[in-house]
Parts: sequence; structure tokens; C-alpha cells
Amino acid sequence: MATKKRRPARLANGTRIHVRSDHFAEEFDGRITKGEYDGGWLYRIHPTSGTPPEVACHSDGEYWFCEFEVTPLGGA
Repeated sequence: MATKKRRPARLANGTRIHVRSDHFAEEFDGRITKGEYDGGWLYRIHPTSGTPPEVACHSDGEYWFCEFEVTPLGGA
């Protein structure tokens, strides 16, 4: 009998976070505005301080990052 893998917990909208990745030099803080699951959580982030990487900006002006690039700072 196959065992179903449980989806990891999603960070709530409004959660304050810090974004850092080995894929770009910039680091910044922001808030989660949306989450989508695609084998791992992807979070849409509204920047609040610092400079988000231009390479991560979609044509619609939104920033999306993988769960491993996002660290919660606490509080909503």
C-alpha cells in the first residue's frame, strides 16, 4: 500500500519574511501575499525593505520565491 506524502505547512499571508538565495546577491524583507503549491511552496512576496532582485521580477511586477529562499521573521 502506497503512503501519501504530506504537504508541508504553508506560511500564512501577511507573514513577515526575509528572502535570501544562492541564486542572487540581493537580500530583502517583505510580506507573503499568496502561496501556491507545486511540489513545494512558492510564495508571492511584497517587498517592505531592501532591494529585491530584478531577475526575480515577473513581467506583471510580482515577485515569487521558493520556500527554501524564505525565512519567517515572526508576526503577521
